[in-house]
Amino acid sequence: YGLSRWPLKGFKSSKLLEKAGDPHVLFNFLGRQPEPRDGVVFRQISDAKPSSRCPSNERSHLLEINISVREGRLISDWIYCDGVHRKETVERWASSFMTEAERLVDHCLIPQSVSFTASDFPDAELDDGDLTKLLARLGER
Repeated sequence: YGLSRWPLKGFKSSKLLEKAGDPHVLFNFLGRQPEPRDGVVFRQISDAKPSSRCPSNERSHLLEINISVREGRLISDWIYCDGVHRKETVERWASSFMTEAERLVDHCLIPQSVSFTASDFPDAELDDGDLTKLLARLGER
């Protein structure tokens, strides 16, 4: 989203996004979280909930979605302003998001759907075209 907001000659999307203003949703992927050690256990709450920020701390977005992987599980943390969104609405969005994420993972686990891009092999210094040719040659054997 950020890159597409820069004016690019010949691209209409950047002008449309510029007119749209700032986004209302902040999406953070926090990556894989470390496993608890030495008996210290932190509990991550994944239910939709109103913001726990101090009232004087102005929010930058109406909806904040933080995603992480913990103990091999995808965790989503949805933070919203209860003066703008109803809990039931945010819970429905979160449930729909997790359902679609599960469908995506299931699809990626089907052997016929596995594919590679050059970014999967950064040390090989291949572009996507080179990788496609190489994989085709390997498939012939």
